[in-house]
Amino acid sequence: MIKAVVFDIGEVLLKEKNGEIEAELWKKLGRRNDKAREIILKYLNRAISRKEEDFWLEKKIAKRLDLNPNQLINLWMDLKDKYFEVNRDVEKIIAKLKKNKYTLVSLTDVNYSHEIVRRKMNVYSMFDINLKSFELKTRKPLKKFYKVLLKRTKLKPEEIIFIDDFPLNLETPKKMGIKAILFIDALQLKKDLIKLGVKLK
Repeated sequence: MIKAVVFDIGEVLLKEKNGEIEAELWKKLGRRNDKAREIILKYLNRAISRKEEDFWLEKKIAKRLDLNPNQLINLWMDLKDKYFEVNRDVEKIIAKLKKNKYTLVSLTDVNYSHEIVRRKMNVYSMFDINLKSFELKTRKPLKKFYKVLLKRTKLKPEEIIFIDDFPLNLETPKKMGIKAILFIDALQLKKDLIKLGVKLK
């Protein structure tokens, strides 16, 4: 019997539109998007597992691109506020799961700047437990993240469903016995949850 449903947040519950944000950001700053993306990817995995609450990633990028860090941070945060939006169809599914007494968990890779916007949007209030990479100093798909999930929920792997939009992030939990759903859209998610015996009425 399924007792807990675990959601990734970025591009599952939240439409973050990072590609559009970055394109607009670098256009406004007069920099090449491909060069900036290369630098972001170099530091991103370190940023999402850092405990420190500062704009570490943005400062690294600013230094590499010879930009004013405050200008970069302010503009980037404004664009995140503009583009981030809740997927209302997924939110409705979460509400039905809550009504049916499932334990709801978020398990997410998140850096400090994304965390600020998510708190403003109050997305964590939808869940009973929130597991964040930068607080736990780990990231998906490392096994430690999913071990913490089992410890916090006090459930068996087969009693949990994990939902993520990135196939690699599903491999480790599946090996541990956790049921996994690759997120495409809310309609597909609803069908897959029902197939696994989850009540959504």
